[in-house]
Amino acid sequence: MTQPSVGFILPLSDEYLTAIGGVLAQWSVFELEFDRVLWILRLAPAAKALMPDVPKSLRNRLDLFRDSARACFSSCPTLAEKLVAISGEARATSKQRNLLAHGRWGVGKYHVTVHLIRDGQLKHQKLTIECLQKLQRRISENHGMLIELTHISPLYPLSHLLTSDENHALKEHYKNNWPPPPAPMPHLGPE
Repeated sequence: MTQPSVGFILPLSDEYLTAIGGVLAQWSVFELEFDRVLWILRLAPAAKALMPDVPKSLRNRLDLFRDSARACFSSCPTLAEKLVAISGEARATSKQRNLLAHGRWGVGKYHVTVHLIRDGQLKHQKLTIECLQKLQRRISENHGMLIELTHISPLYPLSHLLTSDENHALKEHYKNNWPPPPAPMPHLGPE
């Protein structure tokens, strides 16, 4: 049990705190990558036309990601649906992440229960360390899939998870929508 020198004593063991922290940290890096890919999708005029600004709420960003993937890759629906599946998995894991981040904790003899009011109803979920580790792995695997499906560079010109048509569609998206590098700045000041 973690015992702060002053203040409230957390009712969770170090093992639970580590597992919870692992889920929340993994979610954080996934969400950064998710937002990066959403930005890339929205470089296409068809995706940008869906909504002028990116919403702040995750639920609305997930919807925009889904719709943007379909708009960008309408000529390659299999690639669009692979990206849509990532947003669907993110929606499922985000609900569990929110429970961890915003819930209230109760400690039993053999398990931990987290409580959260959602949609006006009190939700309860028993959690084991193994359950938390599994959630962290799910988020990590979804993150890995997002990276694998969207990172194309000279070093890694093709994704082994994509068909040749899907790889071509992704390359075309980058080629047609990626902004040119900025013009060099004139020298400002003495040399």
